[in-house]
Amino acid sequence: MLIAQGAIDASKIGVTIALRYACARPQFQGKRIMEYLTHQRRLLPALATTYAMQLQSLRLKVHARISCSASPWTGKFHVLVSQRSCAAIDWPLQGCVAMLGDFFCT
Repeated sequence: MLIAQGAIDASKIGVTIALRYACARPQFQGKRIMEYLTHQRRLLPALATTYAMQLQSLRLKVHARISCSASPWTGKFHVLVSQRSCAAIDWPLQGCVAMLGDFFCT
């Protein structure tokens, strides 16, 4: 779960920086970068993905607290679910981080 949380934290930081920059920097004719539809279409899905993965991570942590005290079988189930969630969380967030890297490099 630590790897997944690290990926979520990196995505939160990257999305926050990108959104603040896009909302603050004026482009042509004083229009902010975030007012352009192309930037909204690139940044807002990354924001939504980050929120969704953070909520899934919090849900899994709450489930872990409940299940670990119940029985050994639920603890094993939690380990299985957390391992699969780690892969499910890391994969989309790698795309977010790569997209944000492209956003800043262009």
